[in-house]
Amino acid sequence: MVLTIRNERGEEIARKLVGVGAMQPGEQRTFTLSVEMNPSSAGSKRTRH
Repeated sequence: MVLTIRNERGEEIARKLVGVGAMQPGEQRTFTLSVEMNPSSAGSKRTRH
């Protein structure tokens, strides 16, 4: 699976390959995505990690 992360302008900022294992015909996989965010401090500069 390829995970692509884009910023508010639609520009790609990261792309990650995530292995899901070998699949046989008739098998299924389930994916869960969660996003954790922390509020920024007032007056702090934006940083990119």
